[in-house]
Amino acid sequence: MKLKKRATRTKAPARRESSTAMTVARQLTRVRQELAGLRRSLDQLKKLWGEQAGRVVVLQELAPEEAKHLIAQAVERRPGIGYEELVEELRIDLETVVELCRELVHEGRIKPQDGNDTLRPR
Repeated sequence: MKLKKRATRTKAPARRESSTAMTVARQLTRVRQELAGLRRSLDQLKKLWGEQAGRVVVLQELAPEEAKHLIAQAVERRPGIGYEELVEELRIDLETVVELCRELVHEGRIKPQDGNDTLRPR
């Protein structure tokens, strides 16, 4: 007598499909949350950009000694002035301001205030 094999169905594929769907749903939720965070960040950047858009500084070219003199005067007038304020006030590019301030510090004419980017007279 021959035995017939019974066909059995397993539920594993259905479970796999369900598990896969749940994983995809979780990933989609995470992507949506990240997208929402990116949109918030973009909105903040747009706001900051809008605030800064009106601030255009037209730079001038000066001889280094003249620029150093103007920087020393500005620091004397406004102790605690920062690099960005010097750029705006004197219309000299930031890289030059930082370099000339280092020279002025080395010469002993000004000094950094409290270890940050502000300066004061010696």
